[in-house]
Amino acid sequence: MNGQRYLVLDSFRGLCAIFVVVFHMRVLNSITEFSFFKGSDLFVNFFFVLSGFVMSHAYIKRSNITFTGYISSRFRRLYPLYFFMLIVFIGLEFAKYIAYTKMGITLNAVPFTGKAAPDEIIPNLLMIQAWTKFTEHLSFNYPSWSISIEFYTYILFFIAMHFFKKYFLLACVATPTIFILLHLITDGAITEYAANGVFCFFVGVVTYSFSNVALTNNKIIATTVEFLALLAIYFVVSSDVAIKHILSTLLFSLTIFIYSRESGAISSILKTKPFINIGKWSYSIYMTHAAILFCVISAFMVIQKITGKELTIMVNGDRTLNLGSTAFNNILVALVICITIIASSMTYRFIEMKFHKKKEIIKEDCKVIVK
Repeated sequence: MNGQRYLVLDSFRGLCAIFVVVFHMRVLNSITEFSFFKGSDLFVNFFFVLSGFVMSHAYIKRSNITFTGYISSRFRRLYPLYFFMLIVFIGLEFAKYIAYTKMGITLNAVPFTGKAAPDEIIPNLLMIQAWTKFTEHLSFNYPSWSISIEFYTYILFFIAMHFFKKYFLLACVATPTIFILLHLITDGAITEYAANGVFCFFVGVVTYSFSNVALTNNKIIATTVEFLALLAIYFVVSSDVAIKHILSTLLFSLTIFIYSRESGAISSILKTKPFINIGKWSYSIYMTHAAILFCVISAFMVIQKITGKELTIMVNGDRTLNLGSTAFNNILVALVICITIIASSMTYRFIEMKFHKKKEIIKEDCKVIVK
């Protein structure tokens, strides 16, 4: 598949983004309370592993890659939407301020305090908020912490690829090991999120090194293996085992390896247009959903204030929505997912693609086709 997209893995990324959306939702007596969705924060690890895998596919066999061309393509891929959503969240803080001062409503926190304090703006602009304990990794658009990790991990990948060609796999093992040790010996100055993200990314890189290993082309066997991989993911994500983070990362690696072959019936389903579109919009789904959830919760709080009808309650410290019945609550979850997907299709078109055109060649000397 050299030079081609892994469409099935793209679809996987889209589904995982939706799982993360549901993980962040709090709706009483709905699917958000299922063990699987309560553990779906683990799919951020899937993003890191998949990123390492597809970056290896895109770059390892290319020659004459310049750092300027490389980092330009990565920056243009991530930063426009990242920056747009940061501006959106700063705007939401002003909206919170109006609600707080004019209506007496506190929407999740006093505006411009804590995770939305003004001194968190610069770390967010520089995408460093998740790297050290001196900044708040969940500040403003909280899902963007992983983008903070991913962008600078791209630089680590370039260093390993460019300066350690003869010892590339060794560098891929050494790099996350160094960051894990830095986390341990610096009393968390380098965060566990950084160490984990670097580890998962390079697991994906190492996984790609096995991509030429032959697997069966038998449709029945391939479908069975694909199904078993999904079943294993379901049980691990839903479980409470102590080592589920490491176990899930290794399982994600195996699943990516299996589905990269696109040889089973499940892969065929994931190559249909609805799944391909969700995969295409996955970055937008991931980056926009927190703002959409905030707006939905805020709207319910305002309606509650005006009507006196209890629509939100606190459960274990989380603002939880409740429309009064299991059916209505699950319909609400579905509506929020649909709104997120529709909004994401728009941000993909009008923001992501404005800066990162499909099949655009960033620089001739870079020889990197940006997808």
